[in-house]
This record gives sequence, structure tokens and C-alpha cells, in this order.
Amino acid sequence: MLLAIMVTALPEQATAKTVDASKITFPTSRTMWSCDERIGADDDLMLEGRHLPDGAIIVNIKSSNPKVVKIDKYTWDEETGECEDTILLKKKGAGTATISYDVIWGKQKRYWQHNKQLVSAGEMKHFETKITLIKYQNPCQYFKLGNKDIKKKLNKSPKNWIDVKAGKYKLSIKARKGWKLIKITRGGKKIKNKSEITVKKKKKDAYGNPIQAEVIIKAYFKNKKTNRKRPVEMTLYSKN
Repeated sequence: MLLAIMVTALPEQATAKTVDASKITFPTSRTMWSCDERIGADDDLMLEGRHLPDGAIIVNIKSSNPKVVKIDKYTWDEETGECEDTILLKKKGAGTATISYDVIWGKQKRYWQHNKQLVSAGEMKHFETKITLIKYQNPCQYFKLGNKDIKKKLNKSPKNWIDVKAGKYKLSIKARKGWKLIKITRGGKKIKNKSEITVKKKKKDAYGNPIQAEVIIKAYFKNKKTNRKRPVEMTLYSKN
């Protein structure tokens, strides 16, 4: 009987799952603009791990320079203080920062959950990601809609909007020194500089509620020194 039990136990031991820590990966570096892109959840601000062991958690997450990048409070579970697989970041200013963190699993995870600290041995792997934030500069010398220059709207963010009266406007855009204007699109379709833009009046839905008409203008620039591209976007909303 004892021999039979030992024989049936062998397959389970032989198939015990082991973790290849070399397959666990995170981004080693990332470069982005320092401005608010105003696009909701920015994928560039997420550090996602690949091939993490089942049940692994990320702990001891730190930024070497919180004035450049901070760890978003939504990274952690509020109750446990643990992160499962994605680190969320928040931009603070131009510069560089290194995000360091540890992935732990198995016995090491149980030890940490009990003692809230790490030990030098165990199932653990350390990672670092270098984040570089390039200072955003409005690439427009002017962004004119008719006789009105609205470039200031793009000083803090490359994506903005303005309310205008319905009508026709001449669109004129010029790159500032050190930049080159590559192309302009209206609603995703390429247009020429100094084209005429039509902003239509508001319409009403089936219930009589006004629907605000909009025109999205996007201009693409390239920095002559670094060759990095920088689009800016302005949405024109009709007032009437």
C-alpha cells in the first residue's frame, strides 16, 4: 500500500511548475514629451510586465526623481499596497528619472505579505526603467484662424480647443524657428496651408437639443535638430 502511494506521487513531483525568471520583462527605457497629451489613459505612462509568474506582485516601487515622474497612486491596491502587473506613472516636468521595482512570487511573496519587507534570497527579480521627459515647446510661430492668432492655446498642451462663430476662415500656420511644418489635416484628411475652413452652425437632434458642430485641425511638425515629430491639434467648436 505504501509503495503504491509513493508511485502515484511521483508524477506530481515531476510536473511541479518552475519559473524561468529570465523571461520576465519590463520596458528598460521610455522617452516621451513632458506635456499633457490630453488623450485619456496614456500608454506611455504604463509599465507593463510580460511573462510574470502566476500570482506574482510588484513591490518596492520608487522613482529616483519625483520632480520628473511620480508613481500614480492608482498603481497600488489600497488595502494591500500591492501592484499586480502594471505600474502607472504621472509626468511632473522635463528631465530623467529611474523607476525601480521588484517582482516577487512563491515563498518570497508569502514572506513579504507577512513581514512587509524583502529578503535577499527567494523568488524575486529586480527591474529598473529609465524615463526621459523631453520639454514640450509649442512648435507654432503662429496658428491663425482668419486674422486671429490662437497659438497661445497650444503653449501648455499640444491639444486644445476654441469656440468660434460659424462661418468661413482662412487657416494659416507657420513653424517657429528650429521646426518644420510637415503637413496639416482637417478631420483626418490632408489639406494645404492657407486653405479655407468652414465651421458649420449647430444642428438639433431628434429631441430639439443643439448638437455642437466641430472641426478638428491637426498640424504635424518636425524638429530640425533632433528630427523628433510633434503634432498639435486644435478643435474648433461652433458658438451658434
